[in-house]
Amino acid sequence: MSSVSYKLNLGGPSVPLPPGRDVEGSLPVGGTAIYTFKATPGQLMQAGLTSAAFVPVLHLYDDLGVFIDRNDEASDSLASRVTHMVVSEGLYRLQVSSAGDGGGGSFRQLLKKAAVNELKIGERGKGIR
Repeated sequence: MSSVSYKLNLGGPSVPLPPGRDVEGSLPVGGTAIYTFKATPGQLMQAGLTSAAFVPVLHLYDDLGVFIDRNDEASDSLASRVTHMVVSEGLYRLQVSSAGDGGGGSFRQLLKKAAVNELKIGERGKGIR
């Protein structure tokens, strides 16, 4: 009898999504892809997804898998976007899928930190409503 040693690594099926860089991917018909990013309170994060092959859908979850938001675009658009003001530090997940889980093909995704105009207490600001 001989001994055997091995190392088992168990990880999630997610891919880190770097802010500010376009990421290309491909979705199988009926499939889904999961991307992760770290965020801290006060960051306004915007995730955008486009595809010429299918109607893209984005879902945002926190590190515990609790649903936060889904895309705000029309259901027949070839683009999807989620904007979220982060209130808790942690790892967030973006799920990429197609409307009706029936499409597939290539897509492009961009995660960026949006600028937030800050006001100090007692200051006035101007804006467009």
